[in-house]
Amino acid sequence: MNPADASTTDPDRAREELVAYLDGELDVESSGRIEQLVATDTTCRDELVRLERVWGVLDHLPRATVDESFTRTTVEMVAVQVEHEVEKQKSVMPRRRLSRRIALATIVVSTAVIGYFSVILMWPDPSRQLRRALPVVQHVDAYTQVAEDENFKEFLYRLHESGMFAEETSSNVPSR
Repeated sequence: MNPADASTTDPDRAREELVAYLDGELDVESSGRIEQLVATDTTCRDELVRLERVWGVLDHLPRATVDESFTRTTVEMVAVQVEHEVEKQKSVMPRRRLSRRIALATIVVSTAVIGYFSVILMWPDPSRQLRRALPVVQHVDAYTQVAEDENFKEFLYRLHESGMFAEETSSNVPSR
């Protein structure tokens, strides 16, 4: 973003650019743009002067000194916090593994059940017609005796009408 645009659209962004300029953090091109902006924009120039005064006051403030114990306690606090985080992660890992294994087992069992029922429903049953004809086969001796009788044709027609042999085509039906 151009600092000139920043001063007109976003004052916080323009202030950040000016602070970076005062700290010497900008590259040569950006520094040149800030210098050009300060030369042409009075609001930007006033802001830069105000920030320079604040920087000057900061130099006169006493600096806080930190002894070695502060650094050591801070590092210890960070180490304790990291240790707690690691322990928490370790305690969560077995539960995650268990839940993943349960999910995987559920998927495998579900897939097996779906596959089993899909095969049962779609696979043709070669003995289905035999099971349907079982009542006739069980009484074949009685039927052979009837076959010798002259009403055999009538008997076969009634068997057909009963629906026991519904899968057979109508071309196999005896005519009366």
